[in-house]
Amino acid sequence: MSIRTCRFGYGADGKCVINLEFKIEDGWRAINDYQEELTALDIGRQIAAVELAVLANELQSPAETLDYWMTQTLYSTRQSSWADDRKASPQTVSDRVRSAKEKLDFEEA
Repeated sequence: MSIRTCRFGYGADGKCVINLEFKIEDGWRAINDYQEELTALDIGRQIAAVELAVLANELQSPAETLDYWMTQTLYSTRQSSWADDRKASPQTVSDRVRSAKEKLDFEEA
């Protein structure tokens, strides 16, 4: 799991370019966007898309990916609060986050 580059820049004409390249398994993927105006929300959505794609590939579980991302990466939301939002038990969320951390630590070692 690795993100190779993440570039954002403005052209001389004031237009915005975002180029994100990331590696999943043995292949490189890219998200490229060129707009008249690229808002902070647009940039955030593109970066989040890359992060979710990489996490989902590593974890192979949508529930683990979402619970990990929401409680550890995106908002650092308390697991119990997130469990309430998800209408899941705090133990279920905790188990998924712990499993995700174990998988990611194994991959990073």
